[in-house]
Amino acid sequence: MTSVLGVRAEDKATGTMERIGAAVRPLSTDAVTDLLLALHRTLFAWLIADGDST
Repeated sequence: MTSVLGVRAEDKATGTMERIGAAVRPLSTDAVTDLLLALHRTLFAWLIADGDST
């Protein structure tokens, strides 16, 4: 996502889900599915306390 959002790797934790959604939507051929997948992956990472997922 750092490439899509145009941020440095060091700043990868400064984004928001809204910003990710806004960046993914115009690049996707199935925005609803892709946005739901991003949300599911984010929730899963949070549930398992995956600190490296940000």
